[in-house]
Amino acid sequence: MRTTGIVNMKRSKVLVLVVALILTVSAITAVWLLVGKASSSRVAQLQAASVRISLDDLQTAPFNADPAAGGSPTASLARIRADDGASPCQAASRRA
Repeated sequence: MRTTGIVNMKRSKVLVLVVALILTVSAITAVWLLVGKASSSRVAQLQAASVRISLDDLQTAPFNADPAAGGSPTASLARIRADDGASPCQAASRRA
């Protein structure tokens, strides 16, 4: 009868260790996935901000092209073409 108690105690300790291991691996996996999603979200936010900067620049193109306002049509056209040919991130870095 005493042997049965020892075997049950060993089984319960093994069960506790297995459950703890499963929970630990699950927690690590969850954190890993959340960090990955946060990183991709950060990249998307940077791209959206870059697109907004390009849009703001293109909105001022008509005013920059007006010679009466001190602008140059040639320079404004070159800037528009540069923005059209580049990715939003590249266009924003050129302006900075």
